[in-house]
Amino acid sequence: MDWNNLICTWSDKIRSQSNQHFIETVLKKHPVELYLPEDTFFEGSIHVEGLIRLEGKVNGKIQCPIVIIAENALVTAEIEANCLYIEGHFRGIARVSFLYLSKLGRCEGNIKTNCIFVEEGARMQSKVTIEKGDNPPQSDLVTPSENL
Repeated sequence: MDWNNLICTWSDKIRSQSNQHFIETVLKKHPVELYLPEDTFFEGSIHVEGLIRLEGKVNGKIQCPIVIIAENALVTAEIEANCLYIEGHFRGIARVSFLYLSKLGRCEGNIKTNCIFVEEGARMQSKVTIEKGDNPPQSDLVTPSENL
C-alpha cells in the first residue's frame, strides 16, 4: 500500500470538507450584516453584532462576532471577534476565539486565539498565542501599542 498517496488523499479531503463546511455553517447561521465591496476603502472603527465581509481595504478597529476577510481584501486593523476567517491579507492585532487561515490567506502581526486552523499554502508571519478557554482573558490581551 502506498501510504504517502493515502495520506495526501486523506489530507486533501479533510481540508476541502473543512473549508466548505466552515463557510456553509457560518453563512447559514449568521447572515452578513456589513459588506464592504472590493473597490471600497474604509478607515475607522467598525462595531456590529453580526457577520462582516470585507473585500476592499480597511484600516482601523473591528469588533464583531465574525469577520471574513475575502481573497482580494487588505485589512490593517485591531480585531476582536469570536471567529476570524482570512482569505485575503490581514496585518495587525487579533484577539479571537477561532482563527481560520485559508490557503489563499496571508496573516502578519500578533494573534491571540483559543483555536487555529491553517491550510497548506497559507502565509503567516505572526506571533501566535494559543490559550485555553472560551475567550482570551481581558487582562492578557495584546495592546495596540505593541509592535507588529
